[in-house]
Amino acid sequence: MGGDNKRPNLSLYIPFCNSALYLPRLIKSVSNLPSNEVELVFVDDGSQDDGRSLVEEFSKARQGVVLLSHAKRRGPGAASNTALDRARGRFVQRCDSDDEVEPDGLMEALEAALDGDCELVLQPWKQVDPSGVEEVRVRTIGRDPFEWLDWPPALCSTMIKSSLIKENKIRFPNTFSGEDGVFFLYVMGVVDPKRIRLAQSVSYTYWQRVDSVSRGSRANIADRHLETLPHKMDVLQRLVTQESIPAGRAKLAAQRAHGQGMKLLRRDNRHRDALALFEEGRKHWGTSVRMWKERVRNWFAMQGSK
Repeated sequence: MGGDNKRPNLSLYIPFCNSALYLPRLIKSVSNLPSNEVELVFVDDGSQDDGRSLVEEFSKARQGVVLLSHAKRRGPGAASNTALDRARGRFVQRCDSDDEVEPDGLMEALEAALDGDCELVLQPWKQVDPSGVEEVRVRTIGRDPFEWLDWPPALCSTMIKSSLIKENKIRFPNTFSGEDGVFFLYVMGVVDPKRIRLAQSVSYTYWQRVDSVSRGSRANIADRHLETLPHKMDVLQRLVTQESIPAGRAKLAAQRAHGQGMKLLRRDNRHRDALALFEEGRKHWGTSVRMWKERVRNWFAMQGSK
């Protein structure tokens, strides 16, 4: 499975901002990955702590470590785009700076990725809640892959062929949260289902934090979904227009993408805010706002009936 000297088989990219407390754990977990196989691309998104120094020190001990930086914070979406623009691997996978990689599982997934005409490898992950309780999440191909859009670690346990991203011009939105769900939505819309592989071993540990963005207050979670909602709708519009996925599958994807956030917005009467966003985005989408309003109302209604 050896990579050549010119191009690694995998680029693991890690955006970080003020993560000095967690980076040592992450760095330890990736330190023994073979440098000829796995490139590590770190992006410092305007950190004000010692995180950059930790990565610089690590780069002296391991080959294949790339450190990029933003002068000021631009958000994890922009940081991920910066990483992907530089990544050289045949496949790419994201890792959040406060989580950790399971090396054996990751290398097993890479072996599956390099076997044949694979475009994407779905991997099981382990999540640890703030009280220390562990639970393994196993992914399956038989069920619709869009169901995994509601899970924060979904992108970080998905190995994606670089050419799939470049050929479809897939980018992260420049948001400060929810960017992974938008990106993952687009990937799952264009991937050939026959070219998806399933790894058997856990490759990633997702550490849930009480102070993380994904576990904020109900109001903050609602704001996060409102921020990403136009981007998700934009992706779905592009997919349907390109006929990458049929309209029915796009509708299912939207339901999965919004998940509990849609219920929350409806319960708090925040869906009016969501509809207002569509009015503002009319020119950007270049389609009937009335049509989008109807679709959104239907999605809310379907979510509320579950």
